[in-house]
Amino acid sequence: MRHKNEYIMVREGKAQILVPNPELYKRADGVYEPAWAPVFYNPVMRLNRHLSVAGLYAWSSIRGRRPLVIVDALAGTGVRGIRYALETRNVRTCIINDISKEAFRIARANIRINKINTCVATNREANALLRDLKEARRVVDFVDIDPYGTPAPFIDSAITTVRRGGLVGLTATDLAPLSGIKPSSGERHYMATLAKNSVGREAALRVLLGLVARVAAIRDRWIKPVMSISSRHFVRVVIEVLGGARKASSMLENCVGYVTLCDDILWSEHCEKPKLFGPIWLCDTHEHEILDQAINFLQGTDYEDSDKEEAIKVLEKAKEEIGLNKVFNLTSIAKVAGVNTPRRDSVVQCIRRKGFGATSPHYPGPYIRTDADYRDVLECVMSLGSQ
Repeated sequence: MRHKNEYIMVREGKAQILVPNPELYKRADGVYEPAWAPVFYNPVMRLNRHLSVAGLYAWSSIRGRRPLVIVDALAGTGVRGIRYALETRNVRTCIINDISKEAFRIARANIRINKINTCVATNREANALLRDLKEARRVVDFVDIDPYGTPAPFIDSAITTVRRGGLVGLTATDLAPLSGIKPSSGERHYMATLAKNSVGREAALRVLLGLVARVAAIRDRWIKPVMSISSRHFVRVVIEVLGGARKASSMLENCVGYVTLCDDILWSEHCEKPKLFGPIWLCDTHEHEILDQAINFLQGTDYEDSDKEEAIKVLEKAKEEIGLNKVFNLTSIAKVAGVNTPRRDSVVQCIRRKGFGATSPHYPGPYIRTDADYRDVLECVMSLGSQ
């Protein structure tokens, strides 16, 4: 028997969405547990969805205004796909899919509530739907994979189905395996040699991108990340998928590989027997023009929530990261050096005086992002931490 208040209406972006009543699915500590609800909707992921909508808007604006066919393959309530249709440019068709019959029912209701004639709900297993679209030679411009946990089982279908020059968005919430905290499960899901390290958020992004790149190469395709964000309990990557066996080989040679791990420090060779960590993505994780346009989009919205401002701050900081593809934990390096942890701003300035680039990442913590080698960073930490 249904509870009369099983669903409530919420506003997110420009959408009005029926969602499970969070009061009915709380843990003993009073926190809403979305996995317990009959249809998955996580209000904490609103930041992720703001970033995703902004990213698609930016990409479609810059790459051309052709009518878009998009697939929200693991849709839950349908909020993500509905927001794409309402808030981004030129969505001709949005397929909102979920294997759950209840999710399918709620997604159809949400499409009606928002009066969108470009969206259609389907009730399929995600990989089967994507394969059928491919076999039917349906041109798909954007595939979004937003699972509870790892996106790994859906990467090949997404890469294969999207058109050459199209876009794939992937969310992962299994940060412990992905970052190396739980290396055995991470190795199974991401086909990489992993271990605990002191820059787990950065590792998570690059491990995920490394897997996507290798899967794409199997299909004679190559990838170009346009936005890669690590925040809260998720990582979100948005990538362009392009064709060509030769360029796929070049991508693997130049942008995918192993890095060294000493103790818990990646990109370090300070120990006698460094371990190998990877394969991971070694190149840039954002495109400056996409980030600029995404920021402009968010600044022009009337979202009535704090996540909008956080999204803008994250993207502004992400612009500084381009070209700086090593991340170090200053606390870990100071421990190795036997000195106090120096102020991050001081280390950044020290590295810049050496002729390298340096900044702080878009996520919080005692980290610096740089193109300098470990030894240069170590010298700065030792000199500043011993003062």
